[in-house]
Formats: sequence, structure tokens, C-alpha cells
Amino acid sequence: MDFQEKGLSDEAVSAACSEGHALTKDYMLQQTMLRVKDPARSLDFYTRILGMTLLQKIDFPSMRFTFYYLGYEDKVDIPADVKERTAWTFSRRATLELTHNWGSESDADLSYHNGNNELRGFGHIGIAVPDVYAACKLFEEQGVRFVKKPDTGEFFSQRSSPHSSGVGSKHHHSEAELHCSSAPTCPASGLSITDVFKLKKAF
Repeated sequence: MDFQEKGLSDEAVSAACSEGHALTKDYMLQQTMLRVKDPARSLDFYTRILGMTLLQKIDFPSMRFTFYYLGYEDKVDIPADVKERTAWTFSRRATLELTHNWGSESDADLSYHNGNNELRGFGHIGIAVPDVYAACKLFEEQGVRFVKKPDTGEFFSQRSSPHSSGVGSKHHHSEAELHCSSAPTCPASGLSITDVFKLKKAF
């Protein structure tokens, strides 16, 4: 593989990418799943702070877990019929699935890795906003704690945030931790990438 000090060369990237099978033509990214220990707090954060809508809640009593599906959809579009609502939910693009395993909220020995402490893995979910400064001001007024704000620090940091819980942390923060940034200008095109904020830690 053609790795350089700055990563894969453009040629290596082109060589690594291939056309998908014709059957994949209508595939879409439907959901990202995050495990949560406190669904009430997580639902409050994603709806009240980030403005998402709860699309559907699905309980699995025999396996003792619940799925909560959230996304940026208008509540008036959600079907009332359960079967129709399920089909509609799974036809939405880029939704967030919160998975709560019953009893995990009271298990002091259980913690979920946020992906941004050692060893790193999952990084973030990204949400585009019209005005990153207005968004961060709103979050600050709502008591959100920040890992990074616009115009402070580097765009991508390789250091762990002092606010992030370490591996094996047994607690939850009362506020979410956000990485807010104005995306840099693309050096190749000179175009400014849309302002985004990056969620660095989910409950």
C-alpha cells in the first residue's frame, strides 16, 4: 500500500476505490448506533439541545433492550400507525439509533468507550449548522460543556480532552461535551467547507 508521511497518495486512493455492484445502487446510510446507559438524559440532549426528533421507540422485552431512533424530521410527517411508522423510520437517511440495555443504568462496573480516549476508535457524529457561532452560543446558554470552541486550538487535536472521561470511567457528565469548529478552507479547491460542530462524546 502506498502510504506516505502525509497519508495515502491520490493515486493510491483512486486505486483503492472501486465501483459497487449494481445491486448497491439504492443502498443508503440509514443509521449510526450509540449505546447509552441513561436514555432519559440522552433523549433530552439529542432533542432539546440538538433539536432532533424522536422517530420511534422499539422495545424488545425478551432480550431486555430498547432502540430509540432520532433524526431531523418534522413530527407532522411521522405516521400514526405503528407498522407504517416503522417502515417510514427505516426509510429515513442518516438517523441516530440509541440502544439501551435494560439494567445498564445501575451497573457501576459497566462503561462505554467514547472512542476519543486511548485507545481511539470511533470519532464523532457530525451535524451541519447554518451558523456555528450562534449554535455554540445556544449550547453554552443551555449548559453544554465544550471540548473545543470555534477559533480556539487546532482543528483536529490528537490529545485527549481534559473534560473527557478516561477508559473505564464509571460516571456520566451532566452535560454533553461538544467540539465546535469552523471548518478550514479546502487547500485544493480554495472553497470553504460548511461550518460544522462535532459531537465528541455521547452519553
